[in-house]
Order: sequence, then C-alpha cells, then structure tokens
Amino acid sequence: MTFNTFNKTIALNFKTFPQALGEHAVRLARAAHDVAVANPHVLVIIAPATPDLHAIARATEFHSKNFMVFAQHADALEAGQHTGSVPLEAVRAAGARGVFVNHSEKRLTRDAIEKTVSRARTLELKTLVCAESPRESRELARFAPWAVAVEPPELIGSGVSVSTARPEVVKNALVEVKNVNSSVLFFVGAGVSNADDVRAATSLGAEGVLLASAFVKSREPKNFLKELVKALE
Repeated sequence: MTFNTFNKTIALNFKTFPQALGEHAVRLARAAHDVAVANPHVLVIIAPATPDLHAIARATEFHSKNFMVFAQHADALEAGQHTGSVPLEAVRAAGARGVFVNHSEKRLTRDAIEKTVSRARTLELKTLVCAESPRESRELARFAPWAVAVEPPELIGSGVSVSTARPEVVKNALVEVKNVNSSVLFFVGAGVSNADDVRAATSLGAEGVLLASAFVKSREPKNFLKELVKALE
C-alpha cells in the first residue's frame, strides 16, 4: 500500500509538550500504533520531537504499513558542517518516512520550503506542508509536496476547529490545491479537537486531519484516537 491509497489520514503532532517527551512519547506512539493496526484503512502519522525520533521510528514494534513516523521539521541544507541543524539526511537516517514543513510555529521562506520539498523528494521522504490560508495553500501546492494542510494560525491550539468555525477557508483552500495539482493531498488542521471536527473536515473534502494538543493532552489518548477514526467511517 502506498501513502495515497489509504481512505483517510490522521497526523498527530507531538510538538514538545511535556506529556510527549521521552518515555511519554513512546507511550503515545504505542497508543497510536495500536489504533492504526486495528484500522488498516486509515493511515496514522505521528511526529515526535526530534530527540525521540530515532528511538520511535526504528522500533520494530511500530513497523506497520499504515503507521508512519514523520519529523516535525528539517532543514533544506545538505548534511555537513551545520552544527545544531537537522538535515533531511538525518531525518531519513533516523528512520522517519516524512517531514512536516512550514508549520505555523516553524515558518520558513518560500525558497526554503521549495528546497525542502525538492530535496525530500530526492531522498524519498514525504512532505506535509502547512499553509495559513487558501492563497498560501495554492502557492505551496505548486511545489508538489505529498500533502498540504491548511491551518489558520489563530485557531491552532484553540480548541475551535477551522472546519467548523471557518468552513469557507477549508473549501477555498481545497479548490486552490486541487486546481494546482490534483495529486497533492489536502489536510485540515488548527483546532481539530474531537470526532465532530473530523467529520466536518472530511465532509468538506479533506483527505486527512492534523492535530496536536487534543491527542497529546488527552487522559486516554488511545480511546480519543479511536473516536477520531470512527468519525472517518
């Protein structure tokens, strides 16, 4: 199965919340993996903090066709004398299958985005590129990433989903992306907090959702994720 043959995708950004570092990251990864194994029609992606990337991505217990580990960020520069940087080669060596690009909390220039997407493609890494608006969604789709996620920054972490609060943003961004490149997947992020938000996003045409705090801070992350998966059916 390839990335584009799954019915829908749920991408989980661990960010650097205390509840998602070290052993906590492994616990969350295990919960997400268990749900993925039980639902082979859904692709589950997790993005742990960089220090936890290798331990999780290389763990044999997490090797399933519909469970992928992405990096939260990578630099477009080639591996070499770049102390403190995260080259794409390091992400690949750690075992990640893809990388988030241009998240609202890690914004990049257009040139850096284009270089990152291009170099990632050469290294056989998928790119999930974040956009703040329909206009930016269109501009970034031109770089032919694997997916574009629209995330109005003011709604990130708000608990108010863009798919329910501003459905016109989702509709317009979807049209912009597909008009540029129909093979680019379209995701919705920013404020996705429950099953209703997921239903709203997919009803508007989203092929995946991107969320963070609602999963990471959940008292029962596995059960929470199960409810999101049910909403995709």
